[in-house]
Amino acid sequence: LDLARRQILRVDLVVLALVDRALGRRRAGAPRPVEAAATLTAPTAPTAPTAPPVQRRWAAGPVGRSIAFLVDSVAVSALFGLAVSLGGFLFGLFTSRSLDQVDGRGSWWALAFLTWWFCYLWLTVVLAGRTIGKGLVGLRVVAADSTDLAPRAAAVRALVLPFSLVLGLGFLPAVLGRQRRALHDLAAGYRVDVDWG
Repeated sequence: LDLARRQILRVDLVVLALVDRALGRRRAGAPRPVEAAATLTAPTAPTAPTAPPVQRRWAAGPVGRSIAFLVDSVAVSALFGLAVSLGGFLFGLFTSRSLDQVDGRGSWWALAFLTWWFCYLWLTVVLAGRTIGKGLVGLRVVAADSTDLAPRAAAVRALVLPFSLVLGLGFLPAVLGRQRRALHDLAAGYRVDVDWG
């Protein structure tokens, strides 16, 4: 798994370096140090703790984000199908009636599926900081200002994501922008970093 993650990271870094070169930017896609959360004062005694080492972070690139989204799409569809099948079975078991899952009410099923998507995106980011796809690829959603992930901001991110998917225009800032944050990340105040845990 780490080998695949390394390859995805390499491809992302090459793609982002090519974009930066095409835009005439120097090293915008290169790893940037992240400031330590706690600042320590200068040591006054020989036994005082030293400052923590500077951590490096890489912003998630377009290839890693795309693969994570495809994995999430498969996971959400499979989990939704399983939940509908199990729900239909339990409904029939306890009521002695069958639940017609193909009854011509496509708009209700579409609304249920979109609600399922929202809950998946919202809860996984709030609880774990990553979705199943992001976990496999090695990405993590973090607050842009290094604070804790807020449930309200995660809900905003999940609600704005469909607008990012319209012709893929919401993902252009993640590729072309210096901060490498998509439209839904900017709306929520989040960023997506490479984090293999």
